[in-house]
Amino acid sequence: MNIAYLDANFLIDWLIRKSPNLKKRARILLAKLLAQFDVLAISPLAVDESWRVIQKEMFPSKSYADGMLSSEVEIFTEHILNYSKIKIVQFQNPESGIKDALYRLKTFSLQPRDSFHLAMMRDNNITVMVSRDDGLIKRQSLLGISIFS
Repeated sequence: MNIAYLDANFLIDWLIRKSPNLKKRARILLAKLLAQFDVLAISPLAVDESWRVIQKEMFPSKSYADGMLSSEVEIFTEHILNYSKIKIVQFQNPESGIKDALYRLKTFSLQPRDSFHLAMMRDNNITVMVSRDDGLIKRQSLLGISIFS
């Protein structure tokens, strides 16, 4: 099966960003991805990152603890969960997944979340990521992945 892993920054650009240019580019890329891949995978971590950005943009001085849940969080979540080609992936074996994330964190000097994304991709045999993270794009061959940006 041909699978691409969607990073949170792509999800945010596609569904949330106020910048018309980024949103347009993300939607064009999505059309290409739908033609090329059978499944678009996301992780709960990418959803969490997206929620944090939505909340930060809608209520910059508030937190979820203040009871300020943005309706955009719910709309975003429903859109993701109801999109037929999106599959939510997690670690098959959480213990080995966490060990792999730690290995990637130490070996490649990545941010912790990036280490988890890469470990989750590896655990699910996914070698393609959709992201505009410059650090990952520059090191994609070293990391053993391909990035659509």
